[in-house]
Amino acid sequence: MDHGASGYMAHGFCYLWEPGLILLHVISDIVTAVAYYSIPIALFYFIYKRRDMVFLTVFILFGLFIFACGTTHLLSAFTVYVPAYWLEGVVKAITAFVSIITVFYLIPLIPQAISMPSLSKALEETKELNRSLEKEMRERKKAVDKLIESEAMLIQQSKMASMGEMIGIISHQWKQPLNAVTLNVQDIKDAYVHGELDDIYIDDVVGSTMQQIEFMAKTIDDFRNFFIPSKKKTKFDVKSAIEELLSMFIHIYNRHNVVVSISAEQDALLLTDGYPNEFKQVVLNILNNAKEAVVSKKKMDNSIKGHIEVNIKNSEDNSKIIILVKDNGGGIPDDVIGKIFEPYFTTKEHEGTGIGLYMSKTIIETNMGGSLTVHNVNEGAEFEIVLNTLDGTT
Repeated sequence: MDHGASGYMAHGFCYLWEPGLILLHVISDIVTAVAYYSIPIALFYFIYKRRDMVFLTVFILFGLFIFACGTTHLLSAFTVYVPAYWLEGVVKAITAFVSIITVFYLIPLIPQAISMPSLSKALEETKELNRSLEKEMRERKKAVDKLIESEAMLIQQSKMASMGEMIGIISHQWKQPLNAVTLNVQDIKDAYVHGELDDIYIDDVVGSTMQQIEFMAKTIDDFRNFFIPSKKKTKFDVKSAIEELLSMFIHIYNRHNVVVSISAEQDALLLTDGYPNEFKQVVLNILNNAKEAVVSKKKMDNSIKGHIEVNIKNSEDNSKIIILVKDNGGGIPDDVIGKIFEPYFTTKEHEGTGIGLYMSKTIIETNMGGSLTVHNVNEGAEFEIVLNTLDGTT
């Protein structure tokens, strides 16, 4: 049997080829097909832009189903003039297949879709979430403010402790020049009594006295500059900074018979960008801790020659400056070494504040982008400060 188009009559024969009726059906089918084709195009574009949406497969199946329906309407208009009924039947079968798959896939999803919150409920939940987030942000801000306040208090306590130490150092530094000034004053009185005052004598005594006064003034200026925080980052040489520090405080270590030596690799890159005064305070804090460890060990064994070695070098790629401060004070106990950078932790009862090393780590790591660590070596402890060279990367 011939199933070709030539074996059937066009659908228009059923309409008796009445123009008005044919146009009504043909135009309606074509317009419906165009609308059906537009819907899946819009759906597929939406899916392409929003691949994260739920029920994605349902949208795809709906698009295919609607596209197939549009094709059946297009063929309905076509068969009015051409009896391509087998083609129309195949398209209808495909449409039926896609439709039934869509139904079987859609029905199990209906409970899930029903359980989804409504728009008003979702908006309310979003508002509630925003309120919770705002509350959490306020609480976190309070915590941050409290942390900043606590850190400021720690800094102030550290400054007060340093000021007390500074006063003791200044009094020691001033003893000799004050004695010299006292002797000059007494000598002037003796010279007056014996009639020995003349221009040469006066110039000599005034010159000697002014020299001592200038020394004391310089001492004050040096310590004032040392304790004034650096307001902005500046370029400085770490070796020169440590040498300036030692020139001010070396007598403390000499008094305890602790030798402090400083060395640097030849041609080492020693310039960094940071806060020189704060850096000096960090080094001083580490040196003082090392000195106290050495002194404690010497009390147990007086034959020990206390020494602190400061060694400066670069990393292999020259991007870092490494400052090693090593002592022979016996090292730090294993149960303590992991805690020494914690605030208020101290092994010196009724003496230490427990904030020196904490502030030192904060200055090096937070303010200068470096690192401060400690580990035990053969005879004692070794602190390691790592900073970026001037051209180094963080």
